[in-house]
Amino acid sequence: MKKIFIFFLLTLFLSACSSVKRVQDSQFLLTQNIITVNEKKNTNTDLNELLVQKPNSKTLGLPLSLYFYNLGNNTKPKKPSEWGKTKPKTYNFIKNIFSEKQSISYAKSMI
Repeated sequence: MKKIFIFFLLTLFLSACSSVKRVQDSQFLLTQNIITVNEKKNTNTDLNELLVQKPNSKTLGLPLSLYFYNLGNNTKPKKPSEWGKTKPKTYNFIKNIFSEKQSISYAKSMI
């Protein structure tokens, strides 16, 4: 009985997560691809392989990979120079000791 209750709470918790948290108003979240040819649904699998955009995979009906993506930090700096603005002492120290290429790779690992 306790395991069922924990499973129910876990399912409730995961279903409460918003999968469209980072989707802006002018954007859409792809849930499925439907190809129609001459107003008929096409079931040819060769065409599905050519599609560039794929919907998020689901586990037990939940897009878990999308939930983990949404847990990530979306405010982290994109470039090493942006990271250097937030931590100028460390950035200048690394820049003086290592070559430019090494300092950029170090900064990318720290981001």
